[in-house]
Amino acid sequence: DSVEKTAIWPEIEQELKDAFYELEDLIEKVRANNDDEDLNMEKVEAHIQEYKEAIEQIIQNKNAKLAKELTKEIESFKFHLVSELTDNAQDVQIVKQLNNDFSSIRWKDANRVRQLINQALQLANEGKTKAIRPILVQIVNLMAEGETLKETLQ
Repeated sequence: DSVEKTAIWPEIEQELKDAFYELEDLIEKVRANNDDEDLNMEKVEAHIQEYKEAIEQIIQNKNAKLAKELTKEIESFKFHLVSELTDNAQDVQIVKQLNNDFSSIRWKDANRVRQLINQALQLANEGKTKAIRPILVQIVNLMAEGETLKETLQ
């Protein structure tokens, strides 16, 4: 068990570091483009500081489980920031790609997903992008066992 942990730890550690460095790069670009007025930068900086401290502890303890959890949290935070900065353009793009790839994805309820995608596309056409996220969550929850959004979007 410890041999397996030792073998996979470097990869997990690198994924955590990469996620954090990508977040830092995003913040630098936001500042360079003066886009930070759309964000509460005090909160963003507080999150970054929390992440730094957590990363130090996780790496020191070589805690793979916490590293994976924090990597997901950082990715989610980064996605949220980009969504805020782009008026949810990412959500619109994801819905469009799911629409294009609809037949190649296994769904729990394809008819319901089709309705949700159509609803999301209609909202996008009306410029109501903030309302798309809850629909996108429903769509992802209707993906069949083994299907993931990340793999679908690659």
